[in-house]
Amino acid sequence: MDFRSTKELDYEMARKRVEQLKGYYTHLLVYLVVNTFLSVRWVYNDVQDGFTLLESVTDINTYLIWIFWGIGIALQTLKVFGSRMLLGRQWEKAKIKEYMEFDK
Repeated sequence: MDFRSTKELDYEMARKRVEQLKGYYTHLLVYLVVNTFLSVRWVYNDVQDGFTLLESVTDINTYLIWIFWGIGIALQTLKVFGSRMLLGRQWEKAKIKEYMEFDK
């Protein structure tokens, strides 16, 4: 049986949390760098093929990778930050305070 102290368990949980955050921010950075590079390249190629800059920039195909990969980023955001991001304790406290002041 594994008998570890509370400090060891807390440290292990904190370490895993830091790994999650590091992975998230790395993924976000890669998302931004790769998609920016690809979008600039696609717009440049479109302009070289005779499209105007406005046509190239407003073409939905330029943004599809941003959209679909962005869905993955959004799901990872929910996994890493969970409900704390949307409906965390601070939100609860603010809503309670709001309703208490509203009832006065």
